Parts: sequence; C-alpha cells; structure tokens
Amino acid sequence: ASAGVRRIEALAGRAVEEHASALKDAERRARADADARRRELAAEIEALGGKPGSPDNVKQLEGQLSALKAGRLAAQAESGRQVLEVKGVKFCAQRLDGADPKSLRGLSDKIKTEVGSGLVFLAAPGAGKLSFVLAATSDMAARGVDAAKIAKAFASAHGGSAGGRADFAQGGATDGDWDAAVASLAALIG
Repeated sequence: ASAGVRRIEALAGRAVEEHASALKDAERRARADADARRRELAAEIEALGGKPGSPDNVKQLEGQLSALKAGRLAAQAESGRQVLEVKGVKFCAQRLDGADPKSLRGLSDKIKTEVGSGLVFLAAPGAGKLSFVLAATSDMAARGVDAAKIAKAFASAHGGSAGGRADFAQGGATDGDWDAAVASLAALIG
C-alpha cells in the first residue's frame, strides 16, 4: 500500500436502488418505533395523573421539588450547625448531605443573615468529593477577611480548588474527616 492512497467503495446499478430502499425501510421502522414509544410514555404519564408534554406541568413539578429540597436542607441546616469563635471571628460550619452548589449559595445567604457577622462554611459530600461555599458577611470582608483566599488555601490543602470574591467563594475538595476539615479551615482564619 502506498502512502496517501485511500480506498473508496461504491455501489452501482441495481445495488444502489436496493441500498437506498433498505435505508428508507430502516428509517420508517425507527420512526414507527419512536412514535410507539412516545404514545406509551404519554399513556404512562396520564395513568400517573399527569399531562404529557405540558411544559407548565413540568415547571410546576420542578418548582415543588425545589421547594421540598430547600425545606429539607433548611431543616438539616438547623439541626447540625456548628458555630465556633476563631480569633474573634464567628465561624459557622455545616455539612449538608444531598445539597447542590446552587442550594449551598442560597442557604449561605440565609445563614449569613442569621449569624450577623462572621464566616459561613457549607459543604455537601458526594462521590468522594466535597463541594463547598465559604461566605463572609460584608463587615468581615471590609475588615480584610477574604473568603476567596481562605477557600483557595483550604481547597489546595485538601486536593481541590476554589475561587471567588472576598465575600463569597466556592470550590471542591476531597471528602474526608469532617471535623478535621472544619479544624483545618478554622486554622486558616485570621
């Protein structure tokens, strides 16, 4: 075989017509199967009391699910919150199983308001990783407590990365001993 030579295969005559016919038949079968499956799914959804294909229904269900998750996370946050004082800074730490980064951000704002002045560290474990947010109240950021700098140092020490602003940072790290992680973060304050 010579370099740069390509092999081309082609159909001619009656074989072209047979090939085109076979492709059209396969397309028709695939379309019929898809239509049948769509009808089956619609029937299953209706049997469960839903309206198939209704974007409003989907949005309504997503909203209900989101509200349920937020309520569960808020209850979980109330029960297992650790509040420490480190070098004159109030430090609130909370591990929230099953939370996503968006939920952590929203909950950090709520807890910052409750804390009044300090740092809020919220983390959610998953698949050997720890997603986290670190939020500083505005007075702490004004005093030079930099959430981004603390979060980057914490993540770096725990095999991850982080980024953000002086008042809010988020990142990921390896999930290990929770108490050791909180102690490690507390040591970075001040």
